[in-house]
Amino acid sequence: MANHIYVGITIGPIYATLMRTSTPAGMWFVSTMFSKVSEELCKELVEKGLERENIFSPYFGEDKKLLIPDGIGLYHDRILFFTDSNFISKIPECIMAVKQRIASYFDISLNENRIETNVENSTEFIKEYLQIRYAYYQEEKFSPDVIFKLNHTLDVMELQEGYIYQRDDEPLIKMLEGEDEAGRNQKIKHSFLMAKDPAKPFKLKDNSIQAQILRKDEFEIRNVKEIADLYGGYENSEEKCQKHFHYWALVKADGDNMGKMLEKLTSIEEITEFSYKCLQYGSEAAELIGEKDGVTLYAGGDDLLFFAPAKDILSLCEDINGIYHRIFDGFPQGEDKLTTLSIGVQICYYRYPLYEALAQVSDLLNKAKAKGKNRIAVSLQKASGREIAFTLKHAEANDNQPDIMKLLIDFLPKDNIGEYKVWLQSVLHTVIQYKSLFQEALNHGVDMNIVFKNIFHHDVHHLEPSRKFLEKIVALFQAIHEEHKKEKNNNSTECVLERYESLLRYIRFYMEKGEEK
Repeated sequence: MANHIYVGITIGPIYATLMRTSTPAGMWFVSTMFSKVSEELCKELVEKGLERENIFSPYFGEDKKLLIPDGIGLYHDRILFFTDSNFISKIPECIMAVKQRIASYFDISLNENRIETNVENSTEFIKEYLQIRYAYYQEEKFSPDVIFKLNHTLDVMELQEGYIYQRDDEPLIKMLEGEDEAGRNQKIKHSFLMAKDPAKPFKLKDNSIQAQILRKDEFEIRNVKEIADLYGGYENSEEKCQKHFHYWALVKADGDNMGKMLEKLTSIEEITEFSYKCLQYGSEAAELIGEKDGVTLYAGGDDLLFFAPAKDILSLCEDINGIYHRIFDGFPQGEDKLTTLSIGVQICYYRYPLYEALAQVSDLLNKAKAKGKNRIAVSLQKASGREIAFTLKHAEANDNQPDIMKLLIDFLPKDNIGEYKVWLQSVLHTVIQYKSLFQEALNHGVDMNIVFKNIFHHDVHHLEPSRKFLEKIVALFQAIHEEHKKEKNNNSTECVLERYESLLRYIRFYMEKGEEK
């Protein structure tokens, strides 16, 4: 592989465009569009003579074993490949050809929606709006430093993002705007991203995809209430609707210590295998999200962004963490666990602004990483304005070792909600009332089983099912205390009680009923 030229291409502006949307369908459209640009660019590079095997990120082989769900953005916003000096001059041609193709898809979409537009102006706008840049280095042989150098250069390029003049008649805004969510969704429903072949009419049944943003077995886009499962909650609940059916979750996940893993990859073949594993992870995670009535917005590389109902969101995140470790543990050969997964979860009332949730979930992901990685940072923003927030480690694989995440998921009510709510409210009130007592007991190393027994000492507390409930309450408290002792937290007593109170409030949220105002 002497004298190969290693090339990196960056595609944007993704985040800035996502911030211009106001509906789940709009976010899906934007993220899937940029994935489409990356996919089309890989195809164009191959058509211009680049060998498929030369593209080592994203994976662009022809593996038929991967079952990729419809309408999922699985192509990363960076393309890495190696070539020779003769191919470099073809890269600008490939970029321009893809820009022209995407612009033509927009024109077709606007025509499908009977939106008047100046074809020449819209084409030029898309060409300007899509910021595709590339850098390359010539090296005698491959080493992990090649990847780091390319990514560093692309990072700098992305910071130099050019200004895009925004105007009212731009095709992107015409696809995303509308008087209400239903109007905006109709335009996206008839966009090129809903077609198997974007160059053909989308209304043909055999040319439409079954994306997760669509209702099952129905070619209609799900609105934000449907993603929160508000209607399903009413239909399936014998009593008044539980409040959590008014809430959706926006989740952002990212692999930890990827730099350390890349340092271990010493050949193009290993880098390609890594890219394949990323595609496998994204594909399997997206499939699971769809099964849980969620909507995958992006699943490129080790990054993941999706909507899901608030119900069972922690269980879904833990299942995704399981997929991640099943695929990446033991890679490369001889290594155990080089990488873990950090996740940010923003749970919001269905009327909450999406652009704010997007900014906040990014902060939560950063918080999960700052707290030690391999964690989930959760923020529940209630309709009242109150926030419940906490950060937890992922559940341990050892079933015999109780941890906070397992206990919390097990605690979330599945039935007997009325009884649980009364008991939980009593415990929550007692913890707040006797906060100073709990702090003193913790400071002096008192057995907390004794403290709880002395506080909850009435006959009813010794009868089933209240006794079993209290056992779970104590187990959760002790798990929090043990984790803080291991982390040698200087403010352990205060932090233990604060975290305990947050988790009890979070559990109570899933027991509350009545319509949010």
